[in-house]
Amino acid sequence: MDSVANNSAELNWWGLNFPNFNFTGFNPIKTWYVLKLSAEEIETLKNATKNYQNRYNATLKYELSTNIPTEHDPNQLPEFMVTIIGPNREIRTADICNTSLSYFVKGKVVYSIQSLSDDEDIILNVSLPQEPEPPVLPVPPVPPIPNPDKNETNKTKKNPIENNVNASMKPTSIHILAIILVLLASLGLTYKKQ
Repeated sequence: MDSVANNSAELNWWGLNFPNFNFTGFNPIKTWYVLKLSAEEIETLKNATKNYQNRYNATLKYELSTNIPTEHDPNQLPEFMVTIIGPNREIRTADICNTSLSYFVKGKVVYSIQSLSDDEDIILNVSLPQEPEPPVLPVPPVPPIPNPDKNETNKTKKNPIENNVNASMKPTSIHILAIILVLLASLGLTYKKQ
């Protein structure tokens, strides 16, 4: 391969995310396939660590991509195998062309996702803080249950709902019958005078 004229090696997997192209006779290679790991807004082609401060969950992903954005069809590649080690140390080996994985993680722990193929081995570590506990709402106090003392029945209770009203008529010096007779007599006199 030292001297091949007018050949293109674009959009190929070279076994590394950052290959060293020292071939003569090839057009310069600008676009090639890479193994990409991501966690939310982070995308990486090499080992990386992300420490989240205010995020309590994340989605870790693996996918085959290109070193620069371009239209591509990875199914044009021959079969290459990739091994992905997920956050719970589960291992999946599959064809590099049609494998894409994602894992949802949360909680106070360091998670990682790793991809290995040929000479490429990259890992992305993500550290998440402990999700804060929701505040505990105070329980309203329970009003005390009254235990009335039999000797203190006439005292006012603190709870207005429990206040009993004892109403009774007190004897007066004038009887009601006498009052009625006086009223009738007054009416009768007034009627006769007219």
